Amino acid sequence: MQRTARRLDPPAVFLAGLAACAVRSADFLAACGFTSCLVDALWMQRNASPEEWRDYLEVSRALAAETIHSSDPADILLSDPGQYVWHTRLIERRIAERFSRFGAAAELFDDPGRRHLIYPSVPQQRLSIALERATDQAVAAFEDRLHIFHNERRRELARHEPAILHALATAGRDSVQAVEHEFLAQLRNRFDEEPLLASCMGARDAARVSVACAGVTCHLEPSVVFHREDRGIDGGGTFHVSMHVDRRLVHFSRSLPHRFDSYRSFQNAGEWMLCCFAWVAMLTEAARAGAAALQDARS
Repeated sequence: MQRTARRLDPPAVFLAGLAACAVRSADFLAACGFTSCLVDALWMQRNASPEEWRDYLEVSRALAAETIHSSDPADILLSDPGQYVWHTRLIERRIAERFSRFGAAAELFDDPGRRHLIYPSVPQQRLSIALERATDQAVAAFEDRLHIFHNERRRELARHEPAILHALATAGRDSVQAVEHEFLAQLRNRFDEEPLLASCMGARDAARVSVACAGVTCHLEPSVVFHREDRGIDGGGTFHVSMHVDRRLVHFSRSLPHRFDSYRSFQNAGEWMLCCFAWVAMLTEAARAGAAALQDARS
């Protein structure tokens, strides 16, 4: 009997590559020297048994895959059985167990004393309790987490200081356009260093970087907002990069370690450049993973 070749779905393959990248992102970021974004994982591991930590790692891998495939990541944990189509059996099973034991997600979310039960692992539940700061013990836990973050951020800035100073010597600082241009220039340079990406680079665009691989196009577009227009990056601000795979918005940054969102804000020029470095490194790895997945599927 002749076997029918399975039709390749390039966007799905690219997303699978992104999901695999997200799963290993904590190790990748640590290897690149970006450690302040791992603070929640460090705190949870310190406050978990080995069994609880192993379960958390399994859950976090599943949630990363869920986030990559979701049009609204908030729905992943805030839905009940029958309200959402989960991508992984693990999360689908945990949601069913939660509903059976504790009731509807909306009711849990509206009750500060039970809100932590939305999360599918014990370490995540403990972190949620700390973030609520409803008791003296929770406040102490929150402060401990904050202390870890500030220590890691100081080490991180010192680790990257030579590269930060070198980049700031020639970077634009005073306008949103100049700052976004600096990010795009760094991202293009990194893509050019990756043979798999250099061959896929789209036409130069003033607003974004694009790669087109095997019929799939990934667009990366930065957005910078200054806290004070008259001070540019020296006055702090916010930073984000949106990702579209073809026309689909992919919430890639939300599939990364929870505190990767710390690279979405900066208080001064040094922190801005650190954010830029972290995003460039992670997005280069993501695009490479997606392109490699397509290459492997076609070979």
